[in-house]
Parts: sequence; structure tokens; C-alpha cells
Amino acid sequence: MNTVLKEIIRRLIKKSPMYCMAKQRLLSSFSYKALQEAVESAIRNVPYYHTYGEHLKIPFSIKCFPILYKKDIVGNETSFISKCSFKPFLSRKETGGSTGCSLELFYSPSVIFKKDVITDYAFSLIGKELVIGVLRGQRPDKGKLWQIINNKYVLLSSYSLSENNLDEYLKVIREYHINCLHVYPSAIYILAKLIKNKYGKADLPELRGILSSSETLSIENKRLIKEVFPNIKIVDLYGHNELVCTAIAEDNGFYHFFPNYGYVEFIDTGETTNGHRIAEIVATSVMNKTMPLIRYATEDYVELDEAGNVISIVGRESDFVVNKNKELVPCIVVTRTCSMKNVMNFQYYQDTIGELVFRVVVNQEFDETDKRFLLEDMDASFCGKVECRIEIVQTIEKTKAGKQRRLIQKLNIDEYK
Repeated sequence: MNTVLKEIIRRLIKKSPMYCMAKQRLLSSFSYKALQEAVESAIRNVPYYHTYGEHLKIPFSIKCFPILYKKDIVGNETSFISKCSFKPFLSRKETGGSTGCSLELFYSPSVIFKKDVITDYAFSLIGKELVIGVLRGQRPDKGKLWQIINNKYVLLSSYSLSENNLDEYLKVIREYHINCLHVYPSAIYILAKLIKNKYGKADLPELRGILSSSETLSIENKRLIKEVFPNIKIVDLYGHNELVCTAIAEDNGFYHFFPNYGYVEFIDTGETTNGHRIAEIVATSVMNKTMPLIRYATEDYVELDEAGNVISIVGRESDFVVNKNKELVPCIVVTRTCSMKNVMNFQYYQDTIGELVFRVVVNQEFDETDKRFLLEDMDASFCGKVECRIEIVQTIEKTKAGKQRRLIQKLNIDEYK
């Protein structure tokens, strides 16, 4: 289908009463009946699930269904498309394959605008009449630091952030009255560190909030943002291309999953961090009826408190390391303020059992004391079961989408499950 025609259809739908109804439904309280109807619809209309009728029991229980893994989908993607979908109207997207499996996914226009509902809602938590600056993976034309896109937003390069360019970024944010930044966590981390090192705090009185998405926003990252931008609201939007679940956290609050978007189960891994349980997100499509997935193992993990509240999104399965005992443990390092003050960017790397490299981009003040502090933090975080070392690098490599992977894991972690 013509790309321009798809965009016209999407915009027309977004202006229709259907969009408002979708928003109301997605943000309303959960109905277990809606989950049951979504599952029964998938069994009736999706070829892959034709044999799943045997799992429908009275009373209905989602736990009767087997867990679906990425390896079950790869190569069989078209068998997950509902017969009710009009295939010429479907959009196709291929996931990046950062966990080793690249999936081909299909979306109908209605699914796309329902997905947009959550993003629009996330922006609304920051305010109305937003002037948005985008600090994500897109590149401005011809090596520019910034450019205006379609008179809609200001695109700021996430590739050229440096001490020399900092004042130009701040000037653009002020002159265009940008009051909301839409960011990758890795990009806002660099910007915040540059501002902190040069000015202590940001002098951006019109900036109301920061919307983070597409990467893991750590608790430490949130603290840094709040320190540098003390008067703004942080909204962190969690989601993924498979569209089985989504969640939002405001500032340092818990993550709220939207049950009428997808039904979420937290499957305990047996691992803990900071006294909190680590669980994998397994989710079932409720909103997405074009390519629905039942009990899909997202390979994303969360940190749960005693009451079951989601404190943080830990990251992906690939964000786990193998310790000296050949055990899988989440790559979570709790750092002190003194440890990270001269670190401008970072990434973890593992290619040997029980060993972890902390790659850091540093400023001129970084010295042996900083290195010692970092090693102390890493040793405490992994209870002495991972041999850690610091490696100073000039840059951190980004993916094709401009994202920054938190951990480069070269080991086959499936061998240690």
C-alpha cells in the first residue's frame, strides 16, 4: 500500500471519534472478559492458534496456555496474522534482533493509532501545547547539530553531544521555546552530564518535562536528570514492537501497565537485586488483534518490591551476565554519585565467564580515585562473584537505530539458564 495513503488514513482515523474511544478504553480499568474475548478471537482467526482450543477451559484461565517464545515465531510470522486483517493495508516492521532473533511484524492502521494513544497520553502527562525537541536516534541533515522537521518538532542530534557543542544545544532549546524533550535515556544521560559538569544545573526555565522511551531508564539515570533539571517531570514510557504490553512511570513512581493494551504476568526468575525480586514480563495481546500473541515471553525483566509493584524496568535478557559460579545475574550496578561524576557515557561488555568490562567515556578530571570507586561499586553489586575492570574508550557504539546497548553480551546465556 502507498506510504502516503497509509499516512492519510492514519491521520484521518486519529481525528475521528474512534480515536477518543480507543483512548478511553485503553486507559480504563481491566476487564478479564476482554482478555478472554481477545484470546478466543485469536484462536478463531489466527492460523497458529487453531489447535489452542483445547486450552480453553471453564472457568477461563490464561495460565492454561503455553508460553510463546521468539524462536516459535521466527520464520512463522505470517501464521500469526489474523484472517480478519486486510493484508494490503498492513504495515511491516522488522525488529532489530538485539537479542539474537529478528522478527517480522505487521500492523493495521487501527493498531497503529491505538499505539499512538499511549504515546499521546505520555506527552499529555507533561502538559498541553508542547514544543518538542527530539534527542533520539535520528540524524539531522548533512551533519547539522539540529533542524526543524515538518514544522512539528526540533530534531537535536544525539550523535554530536560534546562539551564544545553544549552551548549550541542549550541555545536552540531556549530560542525555540522547547518545553518537552523526547529522548533516548543514553542521550539524555550524556546531555545531563555535560550540563552538570559545566553549569551544575540547567538554566532552561521553559522546559516542563522529559519523555524517555526505547531504552532502559535506570533509577540512577532518573536521579541525575532530577539533579540537573530539578523542576521538570520525567515520564518513562516502556513498550516494544510486539505490542503486547506498555507501561508508564512518572518521576520516581512505580510503573503502571495498561491492562486493556495487554495482560501482563510477572514470572519470577529466582534472582534478586537490592532485596527486590527480578521477574520476566510475559504478556498477552488485548489491544493488538492484527498480530496477537498469547503469553509471549518478552525477554524483558522488572524489579518488584514486596507488594508486587514494579520499581524499575531492569532490561532485556541480554542484560544479564554470567558470574564465576556460572549463574545468570542481572547487570545492575548501583553506583554512588562520587563514582560517576567524571563518567560521560558508559557500557558493559562480557565475553568471559565471571568477568565484566565497564567501558567508560570520561572527562579530563577522571583519575585513579574514580576508577577505584567504580570498582568498589561493581564488586558490591555483584557480591564479589564477578571480576570487574575499567576500560577507558573514546566513544560508545550505537545501533543502526541510534540506540545504545547497555550491555554487549558475547556469551551464549542460554547455556546458563
